[in-house]
Amino acid sequence: MADASVIFVHGVGGPVPGWDRALRAAARRRGTELELATTTVEYARVLEGDEAIPSTTVNGRGALEVADASAAGLDRDALVALVAALAAEPGGTDGADRLRPPRFVPAELVVRWPWSGMGHARAYRGQPTLRAAARAAIADQIRAAAGAGVPTVVLAHSLGSVVVLDMLHRHELRADLLVSLGSPLGVDDTWGSAFVGRPLPPGRVGAWLNVVNTRDPIPWNRGAGERFPDAVDAFITDGRLPVGPGGAHDPATYTGSDLVAAAVIAAAARRPLTSAP
Repeated sequence: MADASVIFVHGVGGPVPGWDRALRAAARRRGTELELATTTVEYARVLEGDEAIPSTTVNGRGALEVADASAAGLDRDALVALVAALAAEPGGTDGADRLRPPRFVPAELVVRWPWSGMGHARAYRGQPTLRAAARAAIADQIRAAAGAGVPTVVLAHSLGSVVVLDMLHRHELRADLLVSLGSPLGVDDTWGSAFVGRPLPPGRVGAWLNVVNTRDPIPWNRGAGERFPDAVDAFITDGRLPVGPGGAHDPATYTGSDLVAAAVIAAAARRPLTSAP
């Protein structure tokens, strides 16, 4: 049986291969051979209008039920301690030395950058019907992929982190660990504005780790914790270029970090707080 079910939600442009290989390699570097059931959630075609809108309704019940809340799952306090310990390791960072960009961020211009797939971000922001369809598509796939009896970890990259946050407020399902990677949620009120300052609904997420690469232009060197109280911010510094394969925004750069690997290892070692009926 797998140690954990790890579900990856991509950003703009669609799925990018290699995130799972990078995660397993990083876990091995830390002395752990993880047996992972991995799934990549796909929703880009929904935003492109190429797929029928799923039948899932807002706040519809999913296949997962919250189990005993007293179980020793990975919680926020344990995650805070883990992040602090990793920051103290050689090569670790607490983000104290990261660049401090100006408060003004031209978010409207960012989504119009001529990068491949940025139309997905524009569609999600500007078309409520497609936005609801994307949330429903992701919720359906997470329910189908979550493993019974093992922890469920959701890795949400870039735009995927925005969609997942919106989904968790509207669809009844649970993840033992949510990890947002290269997320714009901390940048300004453009992203996740409906839920700024609001905790996630009870029982949805055991712990939320928000990872910022200090070389990644999308999070703008900002964590999400000031805007979203559940998020635990953590920082890495890696990547040869801002974007592209091996770049700072590449999902494999994030999942191949000691930080993400250690969080997944910690979640896999805990008894899951979810169970199938």
